[in-house]
Amino acid sequence: MTLINRLRHDLDGTPEAADSRPAESDLPSPIAAGRSESSDGGMNFYSAIQSHQAWKARLGAYARGDSHEELDVATICRDDRCALGIWLHHDAHVPLAQFGLFNRLLDEHAEFHRRAGEVLRLIQSGEGESARLELAKGQYARMSHKVIATLSELHLAVTLPTGPTH
Repeated sequence: MTLINRLRHDLDGTPEAADSRPAESDLPSPIAAGRSESSDGGMNFYSAIQSHQAWKARLGAYARGDSHEELDVATICRDDRCALGIWLHHDAHVPLAQFGLFNRLLDEHAEFHRRAGEVLRLIQSGEGESARLELAKGQYARMSHKVIATLSELHLAVTLPTGPTH
């Protein structure tokens, strides 16, 4: 049972949701590759940060016409398809004390994917300059920074020892 489902069950008696994780074969290859790595909390935080930083470069290349990648707005908007999203929605093992931070990351990550989808929609609508501005200093850029900052904060909270050390 995942952390989210366990807490829902404990708080309101909601039954555990069926496992709706996408199969590894359904994940884009750069995303699936990061899934096998793991560190504290069941997530390789460094890989997750790198993956989310890479989206700016991928979308930028797509906006410039330097990429022949097939990108779909509906897929990119989904926050449960990348390694971080799969972990957040299905595999997270985070101490209850960090649940507030975990929820913040969950919300920010979902908004990041909505913003990435909007950037892609702008590009595909011929509004490349607006997309490039969004990538550089718009809501996409802000959400990207927030996700990375919160992910880093959660990583420290999960991996650093608690209490006094002597």
